[in-house]
Amino acid sequence: MQKKKRRKDNTPKIIIGTMMVLGLYVVVTLYQQHQEMKYLEQQEMVYLEEIEGIQRDIEILREHLERSNDDDHIEKVARQQLRMIGRDEFIIIDIGKQ
Repeated sequence: MQKKKRRKDNTPKIIIGTMMVLGLYVVVTLYQQHQEMKYLEQQEMVYLEEIEGIQRDIEILREHLERSNDDDHIEKVARQQLRMIGRDEFIIIDIGKQ
């Protein structure tokens, strides 16, 4: 009578190996998600600072717009940028500087 060779039961090794691979996959995935979350939080901070800067600029522009309808402001701009003068004024040009 011949003896039958018994197969080794490899089921526990397969289960342990599978569990190790799954554990490694979970750890790597969690690490990648953590890194991505840090990056996204940094981007959020950058965008929030940019939004605050733009809101400050908008407020400054609104103030300029409100002042632009003021007669004193219009006169100031006309004198400085358009070189205009009032009715009772005259311009003196110094020829010596040319």
